[in-house]
Amino acid sequence: MKTYKAILVDDEHSALQNLKKKIEKVCPNVYVIATFQDPKMALDYINSHATDILFLDIQMPGLNGFELLNSINELKSQVIFSTAYGEYALEAIKKMLLIIYLSLLITQSSKRH
Repeated sequence: MKTYKAILVDDEHSALQNLKKKIEKVCPNVYVIATFQDPKMALDYINSHATDILFLDIQMPGLNGFELLNSINELKSQVIFSTAYGEYALEAIKKMLLIIYLSLLITQSSKRH
């Protein structure tokens, strides 16, 4: 069974602990290698350590989940946004759909040339 390394970022300690426990219980092949309450510290770590999955809270002080994602030097991880607020979930879905759409356009354009 393939294993995956995950990083969790959420400014709320209890949310981090709950998510970590759920991942360990439900996904035995996902190893949480680091957790961060400070998104800026998380960014430094993410930019210098390989990981497979990032779990990002959307609403955090200083640097929200979208800003954190946009600040990563070379994104090679799958990203899962988590939030307790419905309006942020909708925003995350819209942004990810835009990224997928733009990726498809770029792929189609490069195939034509």
